[in-house]
Amino acid sequence: MADQRITQLNELSKAGVAAADVLPIADISGSETKKVTAKNLVDAGLDLIDVSTIDLDKLDQSSTTKLGTASIADDAITYAKVQNVTATDRLLGRSSANAGIIEEIICTAAGRALLDDLSAAAQRTTLGLGTIATLNADGSTLTNLTITSGTITGITDITVADGGTGASDAANARVNLGVAIGTNVQAYDAGLQSISGLTTAANQGIYATASDTYAVFSLTAAGRALLDDADAAAQRTTLGLGTLATQSGTFAGTHSGTSSGTNTGDQTIELTGAVTGTGTGSFATTLSSNIVQTNNIASDAVTYDKLQDTTSADVILGRASGGSGTVEQISCTPVGRALIADANVGEQRATLGLGTLATQDGTFSGTHSGASTGTNTGDQTIELTGVVTGTGTGSFATSFAAGVVNSAAIAGDAVTYDKIQNTTSTDIILGRSSTGGGLI
Repeated sequence: MADQRITQLNELSKAGVAAADVLPIADISGSETKKVTAKNLVDAGLDLIDVSTIDLDKLDQSSTTKLGTASIADDAITYAKVQNVTATDRLLGRSSANAGIIEEIICTAAGRALLDDLSAAAQRTTLGLGTIATLNADGSTLTNLTITSGTITGITDITVADGGTGASDAANARVNLGVAIGTNVQAYDAGLQSISGLTTAANQGIYATASDTYAVFSLTAAGRALLDDADAAAQRTTLGLGTLATQSGTFAGTHSGTSSGTNTGDQTIELTGAVTGTGTGSFATTLSSNIVQTNNIASDAVTYDKLQDTTSADVILGRASGGSGTVEQISCTPVGRALIADANVGEQRATLGLGTLATQDGTFSGTHSGASTGTNTGDQTIELTGVVTGTGTGSFATSFAAGVVNSAAIAGDAVTYDKIQNTTSTDIILGRSSTGGGLI
């Protein structure tokens, strides 16, 4: 082959270089040109390279063996270089059987408090152990010892004088302690237990709501005054009722109230507006559809029994079960309970549905509705006051005064759901979360 310049030679690719391929090299020490294999040249080059001159970017970053154990200097890996633990309260070690990969071991603050103790005595202190913790079950004598839990077996009954019961069974223990059931103390009674759980106050009584179940109810001075009366006549006297209270028939004589003219029974009266009805003398009236609006119903007038029928007669709504909760049906005695809850005789007359005539004396005969004297010939002005208001002759419009429709005026189960005030938004239930009774 003719002499050629190096630049004229064919190029050998990286993949084509073999370990045994040779290159010419000038040996300065021997003053001559020699040959060297590609492998020996690379090995010698790595040996001769200056320290800290190889850039880590030149290394294969995907290699799993680029750094061996011997390549890492002692104390070179800082805590920050160690893999993060998965949660707090972890130590590094291995709890699995046999040698293997380091694992995370749970170690709480309580566990670490034991690990940093310098001795077993310090660890017992950390655990809150007393001196008995280091004693053996070898018949050691313990003095001034307080045992707060555990079981003691195989000992003689401890006498009452020494703080025991002097017995090995409950019956004899109660005898020795002077609390024998049926002799010294009364046996458990469900009724007494129910009464003991009641919270009572002034002007309250106790009544049974079921077998061995008791509750409290309001019992005012006025109510007690009725309860101690011997008969109905005495109760009418207590209520301050006059002789008209037991009369029936046509009214004549003196009475109190508001009226003008006399309805002789042959004039037709027609009511229109909020209350409708027509007739002579006495006639039925009805409320116009949708006439009762929010402002017509007195506050606190729509009670729960107006919203829903009870399941039986002789019940009141309240709660007899322990603690707060859903309103329940509670059995009650007859209508007398409605009277004894009133604060005075005036409220009791209202509960009975009595009018002002109830406290008047006189004679009553025939049929009469309302309060009147004289004769209404059709040209006399009639004025209605109180719950229903209106004025006119013959036929005239009527209306309700605001807030006059109370609980007694609303029939049971009459207030349907669409009559209840609309809620302000969806996802609402009706009840009361504020303390004490009050508005829904």
